[in-house]
Amino acid sequence: MKMTEADLIAELQAAIENVEAPDDAFTTGELADLLGVGEAAVRKRLKRISKTGRLVPVRIMRESLTGNLRKVWGYRILPEKQDAQE
Repeated sequence: MKMTEADLIAELQAAIENVEAPDDAFTTGELADLLGVGEAAVRKRLKRISKTGRLVPVRIMRESLTGNLRKVWGYRILPEKQDAQE
């Protein structure tokens, strides 16, 4: 069964729903841990979601293995746009 983009977004939103991130964005490694899949699988999902216009890559601060803070790429999922007629 192939997942739709809506299914992928729902899966990611469910995984991050109760997780605090200081900047509301997650790295591919953090998403992989939350979803229980590898980073390559997360990147594949993010590529599909980016086609919907709801994925925003942002620079976020994370602690490196040496304990220093550094900027890395993170991803934020935007809420679905509601029609003005609703």
